[in-house]
Amino acid sequence: MQLMRDTNAFVDRLVAEGRTTDFAWYLSAHSGDGFSVARGEMEQLMANTADQEFLALITRASLILTDYSWGFYATGDSVEPMANLLEQTVGQLG
Repeated sequence: MQLMRDTNAFVDRLVAEGRTTDFAWYLSAHSGDGFSVARGEMEQLMANTADQEFLALITRASLILTDYSWGFYATGDSVEPMANLLEQTVGQLG
């Protein structure tokens, strides 16, 4: 629970600074599993990952939580550039 509170405080700061648009937790009532989503411009979200507090939080999460992972997912207008990059990368692999 402390990790969740610390994560909320960190992302609240990112939202206040305009580095993230919004943030929400999604929890399953039947399994207890959950995930969180931070929204914003892809470039800024990627830049946020260099923050030392972010790195500390994901390190703590990986040590505390089983099956922990994180990643970037495109929605809306950012889908096309991500799909183009994926297509280009796959093409380079031959």
